[in-house]
Amino acid sequence: MRPWLNWIEHLTTDQKVEGSNPSGRARNLTARNGGFNFFIAGVVGVVYRMGMYKEMTEADIDKLPGTAFQHDVWRALVRIPRGQVRTYSDVAKMAGHPNAVRAVANAVGANPVPPIIPCHRVIRIDGKLGGYSGPGGIETKRKLLASEGVYIK
Repeated sequence: MRPWLNWIEHLTTDQKVEGSNPSGRARNLTARNGGFNFFIAGVVGVVYRMGMYKEMTEADIDKLPGTAFQHDVWRALVRIPRGQVRTYSDVAKMAGHPNAVRAVANAVGANPVPPIIPCHRVIRIDGKLGGYSGPGGIETKRKLLASEGVYIK
């Protein structure tokens, strides 16, 4: 198991996970100030920008909370190479749900750990950026793509 996944698992359970820090204060903080997912997304974003991350593998996806459909979509996202983008339609086909583009877009938006699951690599079919559910919204998406050599207006 990846160290950051230990930390996420520890924050979401009351179990002590080897190699993680006590999280009671963090859990209480997030309960009062906007929720666990926003807290984790912020932490993951900082780790990503510092270059101290390793993208998830398809096997790691099954350890995250979510539906089977969301897991299919998130597995497709981790197969998008760094420095490349795909449309929501492409991701729907990659996930095995070619006629569910809107549902795929919703699953992309429900990504619990952007940019570790690289949802920022998904753009609209017209070439525009689309949305980004991680902290900082569309500007963060633009910066993440630029850090990978992709520039979209």
